[in-house]
Amino acid sequence: MAKAISEMSDNQLDAEIANHERLGETRRPRYDDLLEARGRRSGLDFETSLALIARAAAEGRYLSYGEVADENGADWNAIRHAMNAHLGDLVRWAHLRGLPMVSAIVVNKRHIGTGDMDPSTLKGFSVAARQLGYDFDDADAFLRDQQSAVFAHYSE
Repeated sequence: MAKAISEMSDNQLDAEIANHERLGETRRPRYDDLLEARGRRSGLDFETSLALIARAAAEGRYLSYGEVADENGADWNAIRHAMNAHLGDLVRWAHLRGLPMVSAIVVNKRHIGTGDMDPSTLKGFSVAARQLGYDFDDADAFLRDQQSAVFAHYSE
């Protein structure tokens, strides 16, 4: 019998998530539970973050990482290193539900007006996309496509 998620260490949680991914078992309910638990431990919650992204997308605007932290009631300085993992997990979770890459509209504060991503951020976004099976040659064009898809999905 699998160990209760609440009794798992962070390393055990990470290892079981990796095992699910390695074995192609990402559609199992436990995988969802593991992803959500990892986010909660960092002070970030999928439902809270996704609701904020949905509201921003419906308004046709980009949002900052700091806004995601604030919405979760988390101190940015305390969770800034956990944010990328949280958004990566959220993208995986959303992808399994047929959603576009919801993190596409979350950018650095200075890029809120344009939706641009810094090169390192765009690289991480692209790696996550390829891990989900997306195939593209132009990362900037792919980002813009995903941003449009997020806006379209939540404006319906």
